[in-house]
Amino acid sequence: MAYSTYLQLVESYGASLLTRLASRRDDPSTLDLAVVEARCLAALEEASGFMDGFFQTVHVVPVVTTVASGLSLLRNCCEQIAISYLVSRRGYLPRSEDETLVLAQDRWRAFLRDVSSGKATIPGVAASDAAAAGSLPSDGFFIGSEERFFPEASTFF
Repeated sequence: MAYSTYLQLVESYGASLLTRLASRRDDPSTLDLAVVEARCLAALEEASGFMDGFFQTVHVVPVVTTVASGLSLLRNCCEQIAISYLVSRRGYLPRSEDETLVLAQDRWRAFLRDVSSGKATIPGVAASDAAAAGSLPSDGFFIGSEERFFPEASTFF
């Protein structure tokens, strides 16, 4: 389950930016909207999975909250990480708007680390014993690597 939808992503970033980010150098200049949506949905799912990797150390995933600030936080985090994935897939252009879009992902990664370690919380979500809830293997879970998702695309990942 993604923490944001395609329509919410369009609302946040606009269709023209998403079309540019979903394109690749070998794509035609008029990219089909179904392709844009599919690539954005894939990025949202990947971002949500990335987030869950951090959350599952302290919460049952997917994280559920009904508090507006918690929903907004999860949505923003998911969207900005998804945007950075789209930038990386397309190819990172230094000294462009790409830099701003990708740097936002670094702030969210720091937040996710803090949630995972118990230093930060998500509004409306109480910390739980994720292992007792069955979401972790018996020997526990840890983030073992900070490897870049697209090593050939960007030094920010």
